[in-house]
Formats: sequence, C-alpha cells, structure tokens
Amino acid sequence: MNQTESISACEERMLQIHGRYMLHFADQSRITRHVEILDELVPELESLARELEALGQDERVETLREQAKERLALYVGERELIQEVQVAGPMAVEVAVLMERAEIVRATYRRHYAGESRLTRDWLQLDGMVDDLVEIQQQLSTLSSGYGASEAVSGAVKTVTNELDLYRREVREIKAAQRDASGEKRFGMLATLANNQFALYRGHFAGHGRSSRRADRLELVISNLRLVFGNMKRLNQGELSDDVAATHRGNMETVSDRLDAYRIELEAVRDAQAGMDANDRVSSLEAEARRILGEYQTAFAGQDRRTRDMTLLTMLSDRMTDVESELREMTGAFSTLDLLTQAHTLATDALNLLNRERRKVADAQSGQSEGSD
Repeated sequence: MNQTESISACEERMLQIHGRYMLHFADQSRITRHVEILDELVPELESLARELEALGQDERVETLREQAKERLALYVGERELIQEVQVAGPMAVEVAVLMERAEIVRATYRRHYAGESRLTRDWLQLDGMVDDLVEIQQQLSTLSSGYGASEAVSGAVKTVTNELDLYRREVREIKAAQRDASGEKRFGMLATLANNQFALYRGHFAGHGRSSRRADRLELVISNLRLVFGNMKRLNQGELSDDVAATHRGNMETVSDRLDAYRIELEAVRDAQAGMDANDRVSSLEAEARRILGEYQTAFAGQDRRTRDMTLLTMLSDRMTDVESELREMTGAFSTLDLLTQAHTLATDALNLLNRERRKVADAQSGQSEGSD
C-alpha cells in the first residue's frame, strides 16, 4: 500500500470510529450510555494515532493527527462525564432506560397520530402502545417497591400515566369517528385504511428477508385488514352511487386476496425464524439495523432537510422500532455489553437518531429551522 492509499485508509477508519461515537453518544442521555463502547473506541483511536505518526509529513496526515488528538480528549472526557452521572446509582439508570422506552412509544405517536385525521388512524396499533405504556408503568412501580419512594420514579410514573390517559382517550375518539362515518365518506375511509395496511406490508415485508421481520407487525396488519373487511361487508351499498359501489366491491376482493397472501407470509416468517438459533437471530436483526442506517445515510445525511421525504423517514423509523422491539424482547435490563445487548444498544441509539432527525426535518419543512446543521 503506497502513501496515498495508507492515508485514505486512515481517513476511512477515522470516519468509522467517530461515526460510532456520534451514533452512541452525540445528543444521547449520559445516564443510559455504555462506557464499554468508549473503552473500545479509545484504543482504536490510539492505534490509529500511532499509525499516523509513522506516515511522515503531509497536509492530510496533519489534519488526521489533529482530529485524533481532539477526539481522543473528547472520548476520554465523555467517559468521565458518563461515570459521574451514573454514580446516581442503578435505580436512576433503570428509570432513565424505562423513560427512553417510553420516548420510543411517544415518537411512534407523533409519527402516526398527532395532527392526523382520526378517520384514517390505526386504533389497534395505538391500543398496543397503551399496553406498552402499562408495562412501563408497572416496571416503574416495581422499582419504587424495590428501592423505595423517590422523586425520579414518581415523576416518571406521572408522565407515563398522563400519556396513558391521552392514548386511551384517543383510541376511543378514533373508534367513534370511524364508527360514525357513513355513505361515501365511509367508503373512502375504509379504502384509505386498507391502503395504509398495504403500504405497511410493502415497507416492512416486501423484498426483505424473513429472518429479521417482526411477526407481530404482520399480525397487526392482518388484524386491521380483517377489521376493514368486516366493515366493508357491513357498509350499506344503497348509500353509494353505482360506480362507487362497484369500486367498493373491487376493494373488498382486493382486501380478501391480500389477507390470504399475508396469512401465508406470516406462517413463512414464523417458520423461517423457528429454525434459527438465538445468535443467528440477533445477527440478523443487527444486520437489519445497519441496513436501515445505511438507507438513512444515503437519503438524509448532509442533505437539505427542507427537501427530504418524510414518508421514507417515517418508514425507516418504524422499521427500526420493530428491530428494537424484537431485540428488547430477547434481552433483559441494562447489562454488560454482550452480543445481544450490543445489538439492542445499536438499534435503540439508531432509533433515537432517526426520531431526532424526523423532528428536525419537520421543523425545517414548516419553516421553523434551517435546512441543515
């Protein structure tokens, strides 16, 4: 390898090392960070710095040397700050981890419900989000019983309880709005609800390997389409014009056909995953998280947020949410950085990144901020 190639290789390594730091530490809550990642990054950067010293004098090399020096100080300093925060003890860490999970639920609500017409919303998914928050609420109560009363736990319980009230109320409002729609308005509503589920299937399953799919997601799609199909059958076609009634019957046939196909796919997903051992499943999910990050980098990194595709970013966030959920259900609480926890940390931190980016894109497109950092 000649001098130019060696410098290019060092530049690439610098990007990889700092990219990992930015994913796991930039704009993240220190109390939930894994210092083990920094324990890996620091020696990697020190090794790179030694290689740079052997490359002689060159403008690109000098730039890299300066970056290495600055970033090494950054990583060491960040480790110290994390340790200072985590001195608060295991209860504080566990509360923060649970509230990060609550934020994942909250971000899903923002993506799919805030400011949207109730006629087109998926109340079954929202009902599942209520279940997620109930579980978090129960885990917070368990912490309070184990560690004793604290302002941190009581504040977290209050936040989750308020959101539970909001989501339960919204489920009722969505059901009422969809129940009260009639005639051609109901026809259009049912068609939109079906199309929303078809789009979810395309984004989450079409063209993707079954080993990394979330079967619960496909079960939810099927449950929604069964609900839509039942409401389609009960729609009074006498309230529709002849052309609309004919379209409605075609829609019913399409929904029926998709239901059959999706049920077959659900069994295929389950069969594919049943034959995998735990390590292969974790590796498959980690690879999916990295694919999603790659798609994000291609479509969003360094781009003008005012021109970005919010629908694509929503789908990437939803897919990463599925990966995070699958890995979380396989792992326990905050623990050492084993294979499973490492994959879950990657998915969680990547999801936090996507959720932050979505807020920035929304702000840029509404004129509340600049188009890029």
